[in-house]
Amino acid sequence: MHQRISCPECRAELAPDFVRCPECHAYVMDFSPWRSDRNLISIPVALFLWWGLDTLLRLDSLPTRQVFADGISRTILGLGLYGACILVFKWRMTTQQMRAFRLVREICAKQAVRLSDSALTLARSQLTAARLGPFNNSLAYQRLQWLVGAMVAEKHIRPGLLEALRQHEETDWDALDSSFATMTFLIWLLPTVGFLGTVWGMMDALKSFSDLLQSGSDMGFQAGLMQTAKGLGVAFHTTL
Repeated sequence: MHQRISCPECRAELAPDFVRCPECHAYVMDFSPWRSDRNLISIPVALFLWWGLDTLLRLDSLPTRQVFADGISRTILGLGLYGACILVFKWRMTTQQMRAFRLVREICAKQAVRLSDSALTLARSQLTAARLGPFNNSLAYQRLQWLVGAMVAEKHIRPGLLEALRQHEETDWDALDSSFATMTFLIWLLPTVGFLGTVWGMMDALKSFSDLLQSGSDMGFQAGLMQTAKGLGVAFHTTL
């Protein structure tokens, strides 16, 4: 079953005991469900939520109308919703992977079921019955398939397959940690955009105050004072 293995990157045919491809140095079994941010779903959902919430917050009857009147605050709102969508999808994915792991662990713990093709058949049926998505997307099923392949393989290649499985267990944690790169970037980006709003608001307020000092009429003084207050408002509520 595992006598022929192809590299997931360059598709080169490899021996069953290879951990990394000698051609492109990619891991032979580099499956990680956490790598994807599901942007094809997250971005449209975030845009739809942003449009609805932005429209609601800027209604004339709500006190938040002035707070979200500028583009910087609305940008912060949109990026925050995008990050929330990614977290929701990752939480759902992690929950499915944990449930699949518990099912596979129970199968392996049963003494009546040995690590053979029957264990894979039972795992596929239970994962399908539990509606956990395609069983090939389950990390636990992938590792069970790899372990069964090592058990039924010839003795001289079995240690290499088990060593490959052990090394991939270590890379799972690295893949899980690196999968939150988008969230780490948003954590850096959102305060930066807020600081940009602060600087922009202060610049606008100082410019308006400068025009205010040059104004010689009461109407110009009042208009300049209102513009100054508006710029300070942008600076403070984007920081908030």
